[in-house]
Amino acid sequence: MQSAEWLKPFFILHFAICTYMFSYSRILKDAYHITLGFPVLWLFGLFVLGGFNVNFLHFQDIHTKELIEHVQVKELLSYFINHPDILATVSFSILLLSVFGLVITNWCRIMLVLVVDDILKKKALDIRSQIVRSKFSVFPVIKMSLFTTFFICVVGAVLFLPPLFVVQDIQLRTILWSVGAVLFVPIVFTISCVNIFTTYFVILFKQKLSHALNLATDFFLSRWSQILGLAVALMAVYLLTFFVGVSIIYILKVVFRLIFEELTPYTIFSVSAIILIPNIVANILIWLLLAVLSVFFNTALLLLFLELITPIEFEEKLFQKAALAAPMPSS
Repeated sequence: MQSAEWLKPFFILHFAICTYMFSYSRILKDAYHITLGFPVLWLFGLFVLGGFNVNFLHFQDIHTKELIEHVQVKELLSYFINHPDILATVSFSILLLSVFGLVITNWCRIMLVLVVDDILKKKALDIRSQIVRSKFSVFPVIKMSLFTTFFICVVGAVLFLPPLFVVQDIQLRTILWSVGAVLFVPIVFTISCVNIFTTYFVILFKQKLSHALNLATDFFLSRWSQILGLAVALMAVYLLTFFVGVSIIYILKVVFRLIFEELTPYTIFSVSAIILIPNIVANILIWLLLAVLSVFFNTALLLLFLELITPIEFEEKLFQKAALAAPMPSS
């Protein structure tokens, strides 16, 4: 009996690993079924992407460098200086678009949380009622999003700007930037997770932003290993699916272009169509793939949160009961 005692930690470790792996596989499976079973969620996922730009995949025939070469920066600045009314109009339009993008992106994040939570409870969609519920969380979630972005920018500036202005040696500067990058990744991961879980507490539990931030911080600190495990699994699935999907879309684009070139007569209109149509279709498919992956990613994180929050609530209730049952100290 005593000779087997040394095996006990290994059995406990094996049980914990199997439990977490089973939990992760179930979360990924449920997220997969919800994502594909309710395509209306893809619309919200599309706007959650925000300003994500996929032109780096060279689906366009005009490269960024060529575009920059054709833009006369000095002439453009001179034009705006001489036409301050147009500069004000352009600036106001950019500001308006930025505010609109901020609102619509965060509103779609809220809708994803509410709709998926409703699907888990009722196994059905009720978009209209969730739209009504979403308006109460918009401003707190936007505040948290702005605070998170600002904090990440501050961290990035603190880690990467000093070597640029203080250190003259290029090798030492590169080393400091590498160290900064190593520190930046876990810090950004922590900030992003706290941001996500804060919004969950605000949206699902109607908590005030300050209280939700404290709850989310405590939640992350107590469950960071499970969160990190799912994040690694999600990134692996995300990157693999994205790479395979983009490869297939790119192959289809080349095949369709070759077919168009063979079947269409050589005119200016046909050449333009051969260039534009495959690019437009490819970009639409890329955005659709990213929207689906966004829904899958957000759904899996919400499922993990809902699964882990139950034991925490149970532990808090036990603590409260123990505190009530404890004898009052005598004065």
